[in-house]
Amino acid sequence: MPSTILSDNGVSSGSAGLKTTASNDGILVLQTTTSGGTATNAVYVDTSQNVGLGATPELKLTVNGAVNIRNSSRAGAFEIDSSGNLWTGTATTAGNIYLETGHSTTGLPSTGTARVTVNQYGLGLSATPSSGTGITFPATQSASSDANTLDDYEEGTWTPTLTGATFTYSVQAGRYLKIGSFVLVQAVIATGYASATGPFYISNLPFTVVNDSNVRGGVATVNCQYGVTFNNYVTGEPINNSTNMYFENNYSGNNRADMGSSYFASGGFAVRVNMTYQVA
Repeated sequence: MPSTILSDNGVSSGSAGLKTTASNDGILVLQTTTSGGTATNAVYVDTSQNVGLGATPELKLTVNGAVNIRNSSRAGAFEIDSSGNLWTGTATTAGNIYLETGHSTTGLPSTGTARVTVNQYGLGLSATPSSGTGITFPATQSASSDANTLDDYEEGTWTPTLTGATFTYSVQAGRYLKIGSFVLVQAVIATGYASATGPFYISNLPFTVVNDSNVRGGVATVNCQYGVTFNNYVTGEPINNSTNMYFENNYSGNNRADMGSSYFASGGFAVRVNMTYQVA
């Protein structure tokens, strides 16, 4: 039987009652009113079981006005205000917004894996921002096959290590900045050595050089502070598909040579390296 819930036939003393009507549209409407006022439609339930609060339903739930969802103690809240802005948090802590995948057909979204996290520190991509403000990438790169997708950002330190002799370091420090597939590497090394076995090279770059025998990934500038003998200038050459960078003595024209013990003072030498290269 079709029915409409009214407040005293639309003009009331404030009491509510159930009244049947001649309507056959199958829609259930709950109305509210103040004493002596005209009834206002508050809740609609249509024939598809769509529910509208203050509005005719268009989807399973349609709300006319701002929405506030909170727990019983008001410690946590979720709000969509009248301008369409989304707010979440507690009285003392900012809330998180998660976009997830992976929950079962019978499970809750909170059991899935967060792919995008938005919180007070910024935007996290398969990672949770925890300080400052910015975009956080996962600790281990999730590489994209799309050439137009930025899929990694990382800042860090590393300890450059030389191969080609037995080295005794007094300074051994490095930093790197990785954006996508390119990395900027900085290193400073001060050392003496003994028992040279061949060319000197850095053997532990923070990322493997791209596997391209023609381009070889990049190039390094080398500032020789002391204890280095060379001709025109010294460069660093990253070796493809490795974590090695060789020191190169550059002659006139296209002549160059790997640098070993004959170029470096065994009593001590120091170099600074700045290199940009593409990673594998």
